[in-house]
Amino acid sequence: MAPTKRTFTREELHDLVWSTPILKLAEEFGISDRGFAKICIRHLVPTPPRGYWAKIEAGLPAKKTPLRSVENKALHQVEIATRAPRSEAILAALAAAKAERKLASEERKRTMERIAVSMPATQSIDADQPVDVLHKAIAQIAKQLERAKPDSDGVISANGVCVHERTRERAVRILHHLAVAAETNGAKLVAAENGLRVSTSEGAVGVSLAEERRRQKHTPTEAELAEYQRLKAKRDKDRSWSRWTFDRLEPWAEFDIVYTGKLTIGYNGYGNFGLRKSWSDGKS
Repeated sequence: MAPTKRTFTREELHDLVWSTPILKLAEEFGISDRGFAKICIRHLVPTPPRGYWAKIEAGLPAKKTPLRSVENKALHQVEIATRAPRSEAILAALAAAKAERKLASEERKRTMERIAVSMPATQSIDADQPVDVLHKAIAQIAKQLERAKPDSDGVISANGVCVHERTRERAVRILHHLAVAAETNGAKLVAAENGLRVSTSEGAVGVSLAEERRRQKHTPTEAELAEYQRLKAKRDKDRSWSRWTFDRLEPWAEFDIVYTGKLTIGYNGYGNFGLRKSWSDGKS
């Protein structure tokens, strides 16, 4: 019997190896477990670690490694050569995994909607309102921003906050009022090591505060123009002696990165469920 190629997506292969042990899958396809494992490695599909199925059988919690996205389109389609007849067990495993993903997605959507409802959509934060005593939830991150050393562009960052150093105080005031607003509505702003999070009884989402930036054409200073003329004269002289160079002469970057002072609060939810995901400086 000539081998037949069965075609799956990376997502389907991921579903299979996390719903059925590889040894059993290999038997269903009529290939070796080593060969099946190599197919997973080739398509960057993670497989369960040793002890995973023992935990499942014992009813213990076992962490499932998610499938990360890849840009290489050649990896998206998986072909497995097999002499075994079409397996109903494989089809059942794929159908069960698809149903499980759908249920999990719907539950995440309901959770995000409950979190959104618990926070009033019209709540506003006045970043110019003075603060006498900072909310305890952001005291630590305020110290981090105060001690942060700006990079070459003048940017400072700490725990999900990335702003220009001249916007430091305003960013701290926004975080203070955000912490107060969250607490007023039964939530809590937490500055953890891996970033800011707003948590409620329904769940938690990561939060970020960032300053808008834009790229604009650099306007050279008089000193830069003078240096440019010097370099140009030197190159003209070199060329008169047949010493040719084609390097860029302008002693400045073509574009400047300008931080606008406009701040945006955003959250990284579970996906796009039609909910608003960011709030920026406006007219009010």
